[in-house]
Amino acid sequence: QSGGVLCPGKSHFLCAGCLTNFLGAFKTAEYAEQKKGNGRALCPMKDSDTPFGDGALVAHVPQDVFDEYLQIRIKVAEKGIQEQMEKENADKIADLKDKLAKATGTAEQVELDKHRLKI
Repeated sequence: QSGGVLCPGKSHFLCAGCLTNFLGAFKTAEYAEQKKGNGRALCPMKDSDTPFGDGALVAHVPQDVFDEYLQIRIKVAEKGIQEQMEKENADKIADLKDKLAKATGTAEQVELDKHRLKI
């Protein structure tokens, strides 16, 4: 079928116009929705967890629409990295606070360690 693509689950067909409109809606979707496919568009009928392939999309939507779609993927990847780093940092801080709570030593050393945690 040359005027569009089958969804990744192969259960229905999306014409080029519908695909373009779908990617336009995907651009303005909530981050949680964009994140489901790691920034890649999933079937709008929600019957497949497999994202659309780039080749299928770029062949049937205008270049500017595809470029915006790629920007979404970059944004989702960057935010995912940021979330992972924040989680790792929070885990490290929690671990250090736990160690500090269990720390023994002079009162002066404990105060120095507390100060270091604030930095």
